[in-house]
Amino acid sequence: MKVKPGQRLTGERKQRFTAYVISLYSSEPERMAIRAICEKTGRSYGNIHRILTDAKVPMRNRGYQKPSGREVHHDDVE
Repeated sequence: MKVKPGQRLTGERKQRFTAYVISLYSSEPERMAIRAICEKTGRSYGNIHRILTDAKVPMRNRGYQKPSGREVHHDDVE
């Protein structure tokens, strides 16, 4: 769902867009990053972040998390 930059969202359209953004951010297996959602929707980082925080969506930690749970440190690499 692309939205023109600067276009104001109100009413039902805002509710549908909010649900769409939440689904992109929260749904497995995709779980898109905020910046990827910005590219997909044409909205700013601040706008997407505000939509998620206003909707009380739990924010993920920054950066890539290895699925194995083992962190790679520079000391481990030869």
